Amino acid sequence: MSILNEIRRFGVEIVSFIYFFSWHLIYTSSQTYLNTVTGDLQEINACKSNLTSKEIYHKERDTVILSMKLSLAELLPVIPVTIFFAIRSDLDKRRRLLIWLPFVGNALFCFFYIIHFYQRKYLFLLYFGNLCMAFCGHMYMFQAGVHSRIGDHFQSNQRLLQMATQESFIQLAMGLGILVGGIWDQYLGFLSSYFIGLVISSIAVPLTFLLVVEDKLNTENSYEEIDVKSWRHIFCEARYWLIFLSFQLFIFVHNGEERIRILYFKNKPLCFTSLTIGLTCFVLGLVASIGTVGSVYIFSRMGLKPLWIGVVGFGSKIVGSIFLAVANSLALAMLAQVTMIFYAVPFSVARSFISEIAGEGKQGVAQAILHSGLAINAAIEPPILDSIYAATLDTVYGMTFYCCAIVLIVSAVLLIIGDKMQKFNRSCYNEESIPLDGDKVDQNV
Repeated sequence: MSILNEIRRFGVEIVSFIYFFSWHLIYTSSQTYLNTVTGDLQEINACKSNLTSKEIYHKERDTVILSMKLSLAELLPVIPVTIFFAIRSDLDKRRRLLIWLPFVGNALFCFFYIIHFYQRKYLFLLYFGNLCMAFCGHMYMFQAGVHSRIGDHFQSNQRLLQMATQESFIQLAMGLGILVGGIWDQYLGFLSSYFIGLVISSIAVPLTFLLVVEDKLNTENSYEEIDVKSWRHIFCEARYWLIFLSFQLFIFVHNGEERIRILYFKNKPLCFTSLTIGLTCFVLGLVASIGTVGSVYIFSRMGLKPLWIGVVGFGSKIVGSIFLAVANSLALAMLAQVTMIFYAVPFSVARSFISEIAGEGKQGVAQAILHSGLAINAAIEPPILDSIYAATLDTVYGMTFYCCAIVLIVSAVLLIIGDKMQKFNRSCYNEESIPLDGDKVDQNV
C-alpha cells in the first residue's frame, strides 16, 4: 500500500502523460486518415509525383475543409460542457471528473473512427466521434482539471514550478506519441493507432480513479446556491483578459505550427517520411520537456521573475520559427527543434498568472475559460494559416512561420502589459472586494 501511495504522489503527471501520448498518437493518424477519406484511399505525396507543392496543396484542400468541419462540430458543445463541469468542480472541490471523462471521449472517438474505416460511406460516424469527444470535454476539460488541481494544492509561489513540471510531462508525451504514431503509420498503417488509442484510453479511466485521489475537502455550497458574483472578480480583471488573449495567440501559433509543420516536412524540399517526421517532433518534445522544468527551476533560483522567464520562452519559440522558415535539410529542421527548448514555458507562466488571479475556490472556472479558448482556436486557425501556406508556397515557402513569429511578439507584449497592470481592480467590487492569492488579509477582522 505504501508503494501505491508513493506512486499516487505523481498520479496526475502519470495520467497526463498517458492522455497526451494517446491523443497525439491518435492525432498523427487522423491527419493521414482524413487524407485518405477525401483522396479516395490514396494519400497524395508531393515527393512521389510530378505536381508542384502548390498543386498538391489544392488537391489536399478537401482534407482541410473536412478537418475544419469536424473542428466546428466539436466547438459548439465542448465550451459549455467544459465550463459547466468546471463550475461543478469549484462547488464541491472535486476535480477528478474533469480528468477521467476526456479519456472516455477519446475512446469513443477511436471507436467511431474504426467503425468508419470499415463503413466508409457513413461519413456521419466521423462527426459522431468528434461530438462524443466534445461532450466529454476533450483536452480542454482535461487541462482545466489538471491545472485547477495544482491551483488547489499549491501556494501561489509554488505553482509555476509545479505547472512547468506538468508541462514537461505533456511535452514528452506529445513528442513520443507523434514518434510512435509515425512509426505505426509507416509500418503498420494508421488503423493500428486507433486500436491502441482505444485500448489505452479505456484502461486509463479506472487507472485515473486508482492514481488520482479525490480531495476530501467539501464546500458547503449546494448547486441551488450558485452565485455568479462569486466568480465576478475573474471577469472584471482586465489583467485576466490580457493574459487570456496572450495565451490564445500563443496557442494559435503553437497549434498552427504543429499542423503546418507536418505538411511542411512531408512535401518538397524536405520530403520527410512519417518516421522522420515523428523523430523530428520527438526531438522537440524531448528538449522542451527538459527545458521547461529546467529553465523555471534554474531561472527562479537566479531570482528571475516569472514574467521574464516567460519572455525567454517566447524568444526561444520565435528563433525556432525563423529557423523552420528557412529549413531545407534535416540538419536545419533538427536545429529549429533544439532552439525551441524553452518554447513551452509561456504555457506555465500564463496558467500560473491566471491561477493567481482566480484565487481560492475559483480555479476550475478560471482554467476552464482559459482552455475553452483553445476550441475556438482550433476552428479559426486552420483556414487562416492554411491560406497563408497555400498562397506563399511558390514564393516564400516558409512565410507561415515568419507570420507566426510576428504573432508571438504581439503575444509576448500582451503578457508583459498584463503582468504590469494592477493585480486587483477594486472598482469591480466596491465593498464586496475579494482578495487574490498573495493579497494580505487582516486576520483580526
